[in-house]
Amino acid sequence: MNREEAVNLLNSHASQLSEHFDSVLILASYLEPDGTTTAVAGGQGNYYARQGMAAQFIERAKAEGLVDEIKRADEDEDEE
Repeated sequence: MNREEAVNLLNSHASQLSEHFDSVLILASYLEPDGTTTAVAGGQGNYYARQGMAAQFIERAKAEGLVDEIKRADEDEDEE
């Protein structure tokens, strides 16, 4: 699959999903024949909602990572 085919596929599915949802954002990646990973995105609906969903997804992942680090540090202190 080339990039254009991937984007068309994502947009097609985003369009189908948008019949049921106000805003749809699909992020995907695939492996190129040369071994590199390529990211593609497709979406439908409110642009600002999609941007907000993406930002919230990233911020939540960062926060969960910090919580895990704090838990590990607390566990390490308890073991000492």
